[in-house]
Amino acid sequence: MAKIEGIKGHKAIKDGAMTIATNVVNQPDEDWDVQVSFAVEKCAFCCTTDQKDESALTTVNTNPIDYNVNWIIDSRCSNHMTGDKRKLTNLTEYKGRRVVVTADNSRLPITHIGNATILPRYNSHQVELQHVYHIPGMKKNLLSISQLTASDNFVPFGPDEVRVYQNKKITGTPIMQGK
Repeated sequence: MAKIEGIKGHKAIKDGAMTIATNVVNQPDEDWDVQVSFAVEKCAFCCTTDQKDESALTTVNTNPIDYNVNWIIDSRCSNHMTGDKRKLTNLTEYKGRRVVVTADNSRLPITHIGNATILPRYNSHQVELQHVYHIPGMKKNLLSISQLTASDNFVPFGPDEVRVYQNKKITGTPIMQGK
């Protein structure tokens, strides 16, 4: 059983002198973590056209987060990453120069890239993650919003939750738009 949480960004990737994502959070993780889980529900939004069951991150939970099992949705994370090599399949050794820069400015090397499978808590559909970094010493499993959306998923944020939708078409009129 894997759960996925939302957390205000706390990891960054640096490549040479260029910062790809940064951290400005100085509060403890517990102040930002919102635990959410995959759920199956009928589409209830007026802005979507597909009425099939959907995989969504919907359940807000106040239970403690198990960072060894749970995945955190991180809007500042440029790539999916984990410190647990056992979560990855199809591993290849990483020979590049990128490192992960943590909130305390320490640098952790990327040693492998692989794939991971998340088993949603309330859904029988597995979620396959591609190009997941293995970072030895990393204590959390992070999901990258940019990687999720690059795989044709929608990741809307609400005041109290974050959701991930697959194969949805938005039909409502946006109040703001950007690229």
